[in-house]
Amino acid sequence: MIGLVFYGCSLELLLQKCLLFFHWYCNIRFQICRSDVYGQTLNFLLFTFELMIITLLTDFGITDEYVGVMKGTILSVNPCATIVDITHHIDPQDLVQAAYMLESSYKYFPEGTVHLAVVDPGVGSDRAILAVETEGHILLAPNNGILTLLLSETKADMIIQVDNSDYFSESVSQTFHGRDIFAPVAAHITMGVEINRLGTLMNHNDLVYLDIRKPYLSDEGALVGTVISVDRFGNLITNIDLNCLENFCKSNSREQP
Repeated sequence: MIGLVFYGCSLELLLQKCLLFFHWYCNIRFQICRSDVYGQTLNFLLFTFELMIITLLTDFGITDEYVGVMKGTILSVNPCATIVDITHHIDPQDLVQAAYMLESSYKYFPEGTVHLAVVDPGVGSDRAILAVETEGHILLAPNNGILTLLLSETKADMIIQVDNSDYFSESVSQTFHGRDIFAPVAAHITMGVEINRLGTLMNHNDLVYLDIRKPYLSDEGALVGTVISVDRFGNLITNIDLNCLENFCKSNSREQP
């Protein structure tokens, strides 16, 4: 329960102060409006509520406490955050699988969503942590190639190396940056912190990219792809997308006599 006390305020000023507090704390935007109706002035409040969404994609699994304590860290900074699990069942340290799942999922969320991707074989090393803004979305990920596919489809508006420890947990371990860096940084972003305050501006040339093999035509004219993952129903998820398949079918139809 939260109690607010203001002294020496008119009722209207009290409302303004209360609403300003809720705007800061829960991202509720408001406007005090007046309208004349039949010669009488009516006062009313107009509210809009912006969801503060953080998505999580990791290879942590759900057997251990790792995902839970990440969520606890986020909620300790921003209790009003909405946390959505994309998956925590990426095969351990499988960056290619993570890259495909991130690229295929982020676009279904509204602009302003913060996407946190922690598949991080290099945790504890000198690898950088990235905050990338693209098409209204913000992505937090290690600079290890996990953003390869996403950034091949979209243009990064801003790339920041996250090195401002003001937004980290007080104590940062060498092996759990998901809890101590990624989670609190994501929460601070949803509280209104601009990503350029998180660290140092980076150049596109400093990004690490994975060498991901694309579908190709074999000598026999077959379309060859790669299985990226197997879902719980046994479906094989490949790197052959709809456009690739349609182009292949069109090419084959033109070659028919």
